[in-house]
Order: sequence, then C-alpha cells, then structure tokens
Amino acid sequence: MCEDTVKPYYISYFVCIYISMTYRTFELLKYNIFRFMSLYVRDVMSRQVCTIAEDDLFKGIIDTLVTNGISGAPVVNSKGDLVGILSEKDLLRRLFPDELEFYQNIECYLTNYGLIAAESKKVFGLTAKDMMRTKVFTIDPDKHIMVAVSIMCANKIRRLPVLVDHKLAGIVSTKDVYRNFLQLMA
Repeated sequence: MCEDTVKPYYISYFVCIYISMTYRTFELLKYNIFRFMSLYVRDVMSRQVCTIAEDDLFKGIIDTLVTNGISGAPVVNSKGDLVGILSEKDLLRRLFPDELEFYQNIECYLTNYGLIAAESKKVFGLTAKDMMRTKVFTIDPDKHIMVAVSIMCANKIRRLPVLVDHKLAGIVSTKDVYRNFLQLMA
C-alpha cells in the first residue's frame, strides 16, 4: 500500500468537521441576518446631519463634502427646511459634459482647452440651489430598514433624509446600512 494515499476514515473525519463548521456558520449567519432584519431606520440613521445651505457656492459645497468625508448632503433653506439634496454626482455633472454632448462636440472638447476652462469657471458661480435635485426621497425613522434599502435601490440613490414632523432629524445612507450589517456579522 502506498504511504501517500489518504485513509478513508481521515476523509470522513474531515467531512464531518467541514459539515459541522458549515452548519455553525450557517446558523450564525441566519441569526445575524434575522437581527439585521429586525432593525428600523432609527437604529441605523446618523443623527448628526451635515447640511448644505441653498445659497452655498460650488467651492464651499466641495469643501463641506471633503471635510466631512461624505458624498452628498441635504440642502436646507434659511429656516432649516429640507429643499433638496446634492451629491458629488450632481457636482460632476456640472463640471463635465454628459456623454451625448461630448460626442456631439468631440472636436471642440478635444481641441479647445480655453473653452473648457471658461465653461468650468462658470460652475464656481453656481449655488446649491442651482445644482440640487428637488425631488427628494425621505423616510420616517419608524420605518423598517428594508423599506429604506428598497427605496435606495429602486431609485439608485445612496442616502435618505429622515424626517420627523417635516423636520430633518437624521439621514440614513448605504454606508450606515453596511456598517450596521457588518457589525452584526462580526
């Protein structure tokens, strides 16, 4: 008999260990997913909300986003009422032409750097009110977290302002959802 062959009882021993570990992992995962499924928006949301004033200029908005390490924020008026939402995608769309416009004027964009520079300088005079999206999806803190996730997925957005009595009380983002999910899995 060759010494290099694995004896059958070793194989069955390892199979039993693998099945046992897999079952434990599955039970742990099932338990943690159940815990995640029992969360509400109030359990996950960030209560300290970084906002952008509707009269903030482009450069100030970028400074706010970069300083706070966020990719978007609710826009509020002087009374503190939610009037819109602004993301880094909205800012990038103002800085660069969309794909259709670029390909329709490709020669212009590839040869006329002065025009590109002049166009980009105009952006610095824009305010949040000029660039924000006014159709804002919001959520109540007493809604289930899966409702928030569904709204974000269906509308391809990454954050939902949380309103209580029509006042901004927090924000829930995909980052908050991931953070809480990963904490439960640890």
